[in-house]
Amino acid sequence: LEALGLETIFELTSKKIAYVICAGYLLFFSCFEIYYFTLYPAQVNSSFSAGLEEALDASENLKGTIYISRDILYPKVLFYAKPSPFDFSQTVNYKYYPAAYLDAISFGRYHFNPDLHNPDINSNYIIRIGNNVSALRKLGFSERKYGNYHLFYFVE
Repeated sequence: LEALGLETIFELTSKKIAYVICAGYLLFFSCFEIYYFTLYPAQVNSSFSAGLEEALDASENLKGTIYISRDILYPKVLFYAKPSPFDFSQTVNYKYYPAAYLDAISFGRYHFNPDLHNPDINSNYIIRIGNNVSALRKLGFSERKYGNYHLFYFVE
């Protein structure tokens, strides 16, 4: 279809104008390509949970409960942590059960929506960057950064 359009441009206009139009098209496509492969990934990585999988993998080696900040949806945790469906169904607690749209409060070791002002030193926290984590830092939690997420854990 585009080839027919270019052929029509060549037939209806002088070759000089057609070459200018083709050069402009190539210029704009090149600019789009540069943007798409360089700047765009950095702008959208938060929408695709960059670092969440690594943070969850690192938290698997830690003891205790893993608290997940409220802005991380439980289906993403299910996707990356890959718990067995049986374990999930046996341990899940839903908010407002039964409801049309279920929102998990916890399952297995994972608990959602932690109180960041009164953290538990026997637990671990995966928190999205931008949340207030001053209480965790004041208590001396160790911190690792994975993409858009912090993993806080306590080392005695």
